[in-house]
Amino acid sequence: MSKPSGAGALAAVVAVLVFWNVGKALADGFGDLEKGQGRIRVVFSLTTIPTRIKKIQHVLTAIVDEQTYPLDAVYLAVPPSVTTFPKWLEEFNSTSRRPGILKVLRMAADYGPSSKLLAALAEGGESSSSTTLIVYGDDDVMYGKDIVEQHVQAQLAASAAGRRVAFGSRKIAIGGGQRREELLE
Repeated sequence: MSKPSGAGALAAVVAVLVFWNVGKALADGFGDLEKGQGRIRVVFSLTTIPTRIKKIQHVLTAIVDEQTYPLDAVYLAVPPSVTTFPKWLEEFNSTSRRPGILKVLRMAADYGPSSKLLAALAEGGESSSSTTLIVYGDDDVMYGKDIVEQHVQAQLAASAAGRRVAFGSRKIAIGGGQRREELLE
């Protein structure tokens, strides 16, 4: 795995800022969940590029079929430069253990590394929900079966403590020199 580029780090910062701004609404939604007033919507969002789309079947299977916390949707954001899908992707929802969970989002424009979050908001329609937890990731990372559950538990714990949190599952570095800072993405 390579280290995040400047654009990747910027995307992580943008994602954290977007998440932080909706944190109050999410915290309110999790508060309702803790009081037994329903289940919060949890989605996973990732993007791919033309050179990797043929290689992501195992990543999608791990996210859609193998998570200990069942997702309401998994968004795969596809930029306009992807013109054809592999056969396995066209058939994924009919062969998955959780049919219909994968939503392929054909983006009108490529948002770059930020697509993993912004496409869920723009093309996925998640911007209209103030109580959706969007977990985002990369198409070249194999996630463990409990990554989504860990995100949900971190949000519940923060909500119970009256805090907002952006939970990360891998460490990235932003800035340089004395201003360099490591944080969880």
